[in-house]
Amino acid sequence: MDGVFYGLPVEFTTRTGDIVPGMTLEDMILVEKGIFDMGNPNTDTEASPIDNKTMGKEPVHKVQLSKDFYMCKYEVTVEQMCTFLNVYQNRNSRTQPVKALHNSNTNAWSFEYSGTAPNLIYKPRAGKDRYPVVNVTWPAAEQYCEWLSAELGVKVRLPSEAEWEYAARGGNKSKGYLYSGSNSVSEVSVSTDNSKGTAPVGTKKPNELGIYDMSGNVMEYCRDFFDWNFYDVHLEETVVDPINAGKLTADGKMVVRGGSFRHPTYLKVYTRGCNQHKGEAGNHSGFRFVMEQLPYNL
Repeated sequence: MDGVFYGLPVEFTTRTGDIVPGMTLEDMILVEKGIFDMGNPNTDTEASPIDNKTMGKEPVHKVQLSKDFYMCKYEVTVEQMCTFLNVYQNRNSRTQPVKALHNSNTNAWSFEYSGTAPNLIYKPRAGKDRYPVVNVTWPAAEQYCEWLSAELGVKVRLPSEAEWEYAARGGNKSKGYLYSGSNSVSEVSVSTDNSKGTAPVGTKKPNELGIYDMSGNVMEYCRDFFDWNFYDVHLEETVVDPINAGKLTADGKMVVRGGSFRHPTYLKVYTRGCNQHKGEAGNHSGFRFVMEQLPYNL
């Protein structure tokens, strides 16, 4: 599903009301820097679920994350996204996928809106406040992070693919689980089907760091542009803070991680995924954010 754009880049510096409803600073989990083995140990024999045929493109390699960061304990919720959408509006409407915000045909487990721009009113569908937001595009997630950065006065952004996998594995507290927090997928993953959809954030067991839903519920956008060959770089040495940012301005495929309620083949901590283009806004795609330092308060 493609999206429709309703916003333009602007800065927000005045905080009004509850900027991140349902969240406190305790929900930002410290992920301490470290070195880990990133990638699929079975890449030569296990076809990537992206196309069900490619093998050998996701080799295990050493990655060093040189700085601590804070990752949100939960995926961004419907009520949190609606707070952003209620202020991030403009009369101009665009259809280019690269600038899309969300799918105008939002589904039954996401949000709804009424009125006309720039006075649209967004609200969660009944009972869906604490469900992970879906039907939003990669640019929407990026713009949410830019807006929240301006509101809070600290850098808020999507995680790199390496940061995401390191956190999903449990960081320096990792116990080597296949899924994020367990070897039993049912303990940690919301996995239903396309008719049942998502579950409220945090309903399953957290991983070693106390982070929820990194296997299942919704796929999560990363900062990286997707490239089959990216893992092949520097296999004989430790890669420091990798991110594939070379084509971020293009309307190309972006990395998604963690699987979703209807994508069980992506649930392992090392499994890569990607969307089709930046304007894709399916009912399975959401995000969580990271901070490089914490604000004074929320």
